[in-house]
Amino acid sequence: MMEAVGYASAVIRTAEANPPHEMIEPHDQYVRLGRNRQARREAYRALFREALDETVVDEIRAATNGGFVLGAARFREQIAAMLGRRVTPVQAGRLPRKDAVSAGPNRPQARPRRNGSHRRKNR
Repeated sequence: MMEAVGYASAVIRTAEANPPHEMIEPHDQYVRLGRNRQARREAYRALFREALDETVVDEIRAATNGGFVLGAARFREQIAAMLGRRVTPVQAGRLPRKDAVSAGPNRPQARPRRNGSHRRKNR
């Protein structure tokens, strides 16, 4: 588990500033956390008591670094359709080789290599 520090701590300090900073207006979502300042403070701190699982953090990091969408398959498909582009990573490596049957009648089949005869000889 990772500890909730850094950004969350800075946000908590800003939200708990006493007196509140005159240039910072609390977000509506923050205001909805409680009826008064103390209730909001406690509710906000509770959001960060439990750390995210390493797997979740890794998924978020990979999606962010790769510029990909994070979410359920249906959500990713909807976003891809809206953007008209791929929003998930492709599997690394070469495409699987087509077998001789699917190569088609007009395509020559590759000859099997024998006994290393395909290698160039040293001159």
